[in-house]
Amino acid sequence: TQQAAIRGGDSFTVSTSGRQVTLTLGGAGNVNSTSNFNNPKSFSINGTDIYVLDQQSDNQKAFVKRYDTNFNFKNIYNISTDLAQLPGVDLLANEDNIFVLTVSGNIIEYDTDFKLIKNHEPVYGDYIGDSDIYTRIKRSGNNDNTFYVATTGAVMKKYKSKPDRNVSKYTTSGGDFSFISIVPSFLGTYDEILIGDRQNNGRMYRFLDKPNFRNAFSDTYQTEIFELSALKI
Repeated sequence: TQQAAIRGGDSFTVSTSGRQVTLTLGGAGNVNSTSNFNNPKSFSINGTDIYVLDQQSDNQKAFVKRYDTNFNFKNIYNISTDLAQLPGVDLLANEDNIFVLTVSGNIIEYDTDFKLIKNHEPVYGDYIGDSDIYTRIKRSGNNDNTFYVATTGAVMKKYKSKPDRNVSKYTTSGGDFSFISIVPSFLGTYDEILIGDRQNNGRMYRFLDKPNFRNAFSDTYQTEIFELSALKI
């Protein structure tokens, strides 16, 4: 039995097996509270910053709360207007921008001060099945410009520079994906995509994706481009 401190509250007792809980954050509270949560959807870590997406169940108010890795509060951002009609499901914090994925598949892009850059609508082959639901957005383990968007039936690869376009898509027949994890593969410059499936007797799928395969093509391709004025006939 261990004592753990709650950031912004009292300590509490927790039973562990050889592990010690040293600090916790949160508890029931208002959506705009800096130490508690109302309806937390997800969190994302970038460097020493933790971002938590907290949105009321009626979707009227939504905030992103920023903490350091010791759970000290740093800032809070009101994004209620952007998510009033498109409830958020996940967020991805990067060095230079932050993505919020909505239930409809829109990717809302902010700068690091949460000033709106663009609301990217899903286009260019981003069609999903009628029963599919957008669930997660995850960064590549090998390429800073690559990330993945998951639904309950597919995983789509995208580039940060063009978040409205799909680069590739992984699907299964009749799946109901419950979780997704992206880790660097032991094979080298591949992302290892692990997907849990509630259907098919709890099956797990493993995909290997090479995040920078398009870069290798582009480097060669661009050297073959000439200005029209350079052609002499």
